[in-house]
Amino acid sequence: MQHFGAVCPPGPSRVTGMTAIGRELRRRGHRFTVFNIADVESLALSEEVEFCPLGVSDCPPGSFREFSEKYSSLKGVPALRFGLSIALREIKVLLRDAPDAMRSRRITALLVDQGQPAGSTLAQHLDVPFITICNAIAADPDPSVPPAATPWRYTDHWLARLRNRTVYSGLSIGFTPMRRTINRSRRHWGLKPLGSLW
Repeated sequence: MQHFGAVCPPGPSRVTGMTAIGRELRRRGHRFTVFNIADVESLALSEEVEFCPLGVSDCPPGSFREFSEKYSSLKGVPALRFGLSIALREIKVLLRDAPDAMRSRRITALLVDQGQPAGSTLAQHLDVPFITICNAIAADPDPSVPPAATPWRYTDHWLARLRNRTVYSGLSIGFTPMRRTINRSRRHWGLKPLGSLW
């Protein structure tokens, strides 16, 4: 029997995407635990999987609702900045709290949502295998594919590829604080720093 841990953003669709996999793993005789903020607990338990809270002092119950309400009132660059700041907070909490929590529960493998870039670092630090789960539009910086957050249609025109490449480069710059935070933990844990979050 394996004990699978799951890390993902706290949005309901991200959580239920993971718990659907978790229920099947449980049916096959394995354990499955979601590691996330306290707001996710009732959903995880209703999905009949185990739950372990992280960042209880940073993200008390009600935090996700506050974030969602504020985020829904923003547009454009302010929305992007706010979303990136919340993602950075999630990464810090995960890197700080998850290693001990996962060791104490004897996690033997991780399921990592593609939207949580610190998940692979956790797996490497814990020396357990991991599987990347894509529960949303794939984040792949292929210049022939428009970035997911844009309304642009696919076209193979060179100007469209240049436009897409430019936006992906801008996003990489926006991800710099997250990459630096992850790399601080990686260096502390003796892991090679990441050059990119893609």
